[in-house]
Amino acid sequence: MRRPYDSDYPLTAGVGTIGGSTIYPATFDPEDNAYAPIASNPNQFTARVQQVIIPNPLSGPEVKPEAFDLTFSSTSAPLYTQKTFTRLINQPIILNNLLLCQRNLYYFNESFAEPQLRTGDVTVYAPSAGALPRQIAGKYTGQGGFSASGQMVGYFQESCASAAAKTDPAALG
Repeated sequence: MRRPYDSDYPLTAGVGTIGGSTIYPATFDPEDNAYAPIASNPNQFTARVQQVIIPNPLSGPEVKPEAFDLTFSSTSAPLYTQKTFTRLINQPIILNNLLLCQRNLYYFNESFAEPQLRTGDVTVYAPSAGALPRQIAGKYTGQGGFSASGQMVGYFQESCASAAAKTDPAALG
């Protein structure tokens, strides 16, 4: 059974913040090594993202169930172009009230950006707090991805028409 979340449709995955975004708060595990190389194959990487439900940074423990796992490697035959990914990630975010949007622009034009097109597998776990639909839980193989070091410039809330019109073309690649 094909779902609208399968590889025919490019989706942006990320670790969000509470600032009005519909993306749930999450953290990498381990927090100091977001993309760890796999010992048996140094060209393959893994990332584990955990949903933060009850934070306790002072004494622990915290409640942080797994949100999704990524296993990926660089590819010479990407599913999408770098321009596709920069356009997807730089779309204004529709805020929870559905009336306003926020621009968070990501720039990948610095000399240390090191953009890489990736391919790999994604395992999405059913979210505990209901931030995402349970229907997206599952394993998705052969997915396209993009990794780079970028700079984010955030803006205040504004109308969605204004946010779309003010998107900086330099951020779109």
